Amino acid sequence: MEHLPVMGGTPMANYIGYARVSTESQTVDQQTSAINAFIAANGGTLVTIYVEVISGKSKHKQQLEAAIKHTKKVKGKLLVAKIDRLSRNAIDIFNMLSNVDFISIDNPTMSPLTIKIMAIIAEEEKFLVSARTREKLQELKRQGIELGRNGKVLAEKNKADAMAYAEQHRELLTELNKHMSATQIAKYFNDNNIPTSSGNGKHHPMTIIRTMNRLELI
Repeated sequence: MEHLPVMGGTPMANYIGYARVSTESQTVDQQTSAINAFIAANGGTLVTIYVEVISGKSKHKQQLEAAIKHTKKVKGKLLVAKIDRLSRNAIDIFNMLSNVDFISIDNPTMSPLTIKIMAIIAEEEKFLVSARTREKLQELKRQGIELGRNGKVLAEKNKADAMAYAEQHRELLTELNKHMSATQIAKYFNDNNIPTSSGNGKHHPMTIIRTMNRLELI
């Protein structure tokens, strides 16, 4: 655990900060600045900030687990700059925060119910992707094409298409990610009629996170 300089206001609440980056070449400066600014503006005591260098994909984030445990111990609130610092998976976030008070500075009104809805949407997206894949495989089978080999080809093509879509929007996502949450970026894409990778439907926070993950922006 790395202890960083903290700022304290009126002792209204105890906060445990958490900041994460994916690689050693990245810094948590922007995240810790946001955390300290929140305390300065809203009051309370920032007990410490737990810092972690680990991929958002990882299921086992030791410093995050320690931060959650510490939050419960002091009966405080877990404070993060952006919700995707906890995980890229809404279901994981919902599970880990089900009995922890938390504030995500980029969306301070976010509640466990909000995360549960995000988790449901993420599960629905997984189901739809799986259903579309099954439909494509069934179509190939009807055409008499060997599924074993072509199923892999199809998967590789889908992966390549997703990466090409991500690269197409790399510059825009890089800039928006500096100032917006995944929820805000999804809204921006929808408001500006930027098509999804499939060309259908609307953008959702978790699909934005997955796209940025492909680009290693988070």
